[in-house]
Amino acid sequence: MSKKVKAKITLLEYLKKIYPKSATEKEIMHETGIASCTGGGALRTLRSRGLVEVVGKKGNANVYRFKPS
Repeated sequence: MSKKVKAKITLLEYLKKIYPKSATEKEIMHETGIASCTGGGALRTLRSRGLVEVVGKKGNANVYRFKPS
């Protein structure tokens, strides 16, 4: 399994765990231990696939949450 796939799975599992709460990209990367350069792309991919949604802003940062189907 590639590093990118592992990152997407880890991010999705973390967001599912904290649902219905949300977190910024920085908070998510800190909690999961994923590098921001890897995690940022993974979050954008998950968002484009409808698995994660942006629910607001915290300063300049997007706030992400798991999007249940």
